[in-house]
Amino acid sequence: MTPAEEPGFAMLAFQSGRNMQPECTGLANLELKAPITPLSNFRMASVSKQFTAMSVLMLSERKELQLEDPLKRFFSPFAANYRDITIRQLLTHTSGIRDYEALIPPARRTQLLDEDVLELVNAHKGLYFKPGQQFRYSNTGYCLLALLAEKVSGKSFPALMKSLIFDPLAMSTSLVYEPGCTIPQRALGYVPAGDSSEGGFILNDQSLTSATKGDGGVYTSLVDYLKWHEALFTEKLVSAGLLNAAFSSQAPVNNSVGYGYGWFSGREKDGSQALFHSGETSGFLNIVYRNPSKKLLIAIFSNRNDGSISQKFEATARRLNLAVRLEGFTAENRPPLFNWLSEQYN
Repeated sequence: MTPAEEPGFAMLAFQSGRNMQPECTGLANLELKAPITPLSNFRMASVSKQFTAMSVLMLSERKELQLEDPLKRFFSPFAANYRDITIRQLLTHTSGIRDYEALIPPARRTQLLDEDVLELVNAHKGLYFKPGQQFRYSNTGYCLLALLAEKVSGKSFPALMKSLIFDPLAMSTSLVYEPGCTIPQRALGYVPAGDSSEGGFILNDQSLTSATKGDGGVYTSLVDYLKWHEALFTEKLVSAGLLNAAFSSQAPVNNSVGYGYGWFSGREKDGSQALFHSGETSGFLNIVYRNPSKKLLIAIFSNRNDGSISQKFEATARRLNLAVRLEGFTAENRPPLFNWLSEQYN
């Protein structure tokens, strides 16, 4: 197969005031031979967390909830160890709550919903650590954030995201996935065929966890994501003070990088702020990188679950002379940023 016949990627390296054209390679759908375009909709996986976090921040600014609210306000009955965990601790991955993926029964064959995540963790009382004491990346926390946003707003999470974010920003084809929903210009996910002598890729678009919403359910395109990026320089969604808090390190992660609300926060070698996140699921790998002071965005969305996205990001970062400081590493042994992020999720 040639690159034009394989799953590929959509990439935008955008800097305000400079004309940087999207780069799209490969097919969004191998069976239909539909090419990837800037309008192709990719599953964001954990890149979705910045949208989930924003919906919660918007509800807090409207006084419908407070970030220090405990979970017992929203979920009852609820495991005793979890009742005093706060919304802020869910946002920053400092809750200590159990990873729901490890709790899925081996015989489970149907996809989990966020409600199933709540049921799973509610049946397992243990915590990894006392809430607030350390960082441990948690998809569970973001599923719970979606559920509590639904309770507060009285809307389904997909409808809430549409009304709060997608419609106001004219992100006209972005959505939160629900089984059976129609996704315009949808990119399907693929994985390498493995040991097959013929190589190639096989469809791997869905998994048991592909129907949860708060931790990874957003679909969007380069065109729509650029609208999101530009909105984050304004107060269209929340105040500047709350945006600054979202982008600031609220919890230390590793190697001088922290976590805010839906974003990893670090510094480039010149001292300027870098905000970034990746997403990994089934047949999709994505990474987004923002430097607010440079008005810079790198967004790479891929529907092939192999190592090519990391190579693509590193090549683009070198071309733009970007590098996140990772204390404890030298220039010679510094890991690729996508690989470093993958290690933080485990």
